[in-house]
Amino acid sequence: MPPEQLRGERVDARADLFALGCVLFEMLAGTTPYKAPTEDEQDTLLSRLESGRYPRVRSGCRDAPRVLTRLIRKCLQPRATRRIASAAEVRRRLEVLLDRPSGMDCRARLAAFFWERHVFEPRPTETVVMVARASSGTMPRAVRVGFASAALVASLFCFALSMRYPDQVVQWTDSVAPEVRTLLLAP
Repeated sequence: MPPEQLRGERVDARADLFALGCVLFEMLAGTTPYKAPTEDEQDTLLSRLESGRYPRVRSGCRDAPRVLTRLIRKCLQPRATRRIASAAEVRRRLEVLLDRPSGMDCRARLAAFFWERHVFEPRPTETVVMVARASSGTMPRAVRVGFASAALVASLFCFALSMRYPDQVVQWTDSVAPEVRTLLLAP
């Protein structure tokens, strides 16, 4: 429950995002972000929530991606105005974390991500038939953009050379593929 709800103030969808941050934290770190104070401690749970201090996610899960830890931090902001604004923004950030997969692939990759970190454990009465895995056949967007940029630069370089030295280009193409020239000149 977020601090504003404990104070009895009006809540909106950001209260659910605070709860999501708590659940994500617990899934990764194995413990809740805020512990209830014992009787001999002076502070209250509300004061702990309002302070915004909790253990680092990486103390319980060292290989947690930074994007995910930042998302949890944004969800656990004590002031609702500073908290992440919508579930759509949470989805967008998770898609960035998962390299922008499609909607169907997103669920499978998210399940595989949590399964590999042992967040989900099979019950003794269940049999896990197949764990969802992200398809490794697609190249990351940055790699595709890099290849496209390199191809564009290479083609512009070749075009610039052909404009600067047209006779050499004609001689080179004649020596490499004379049958192409005869095909192009044939009626």
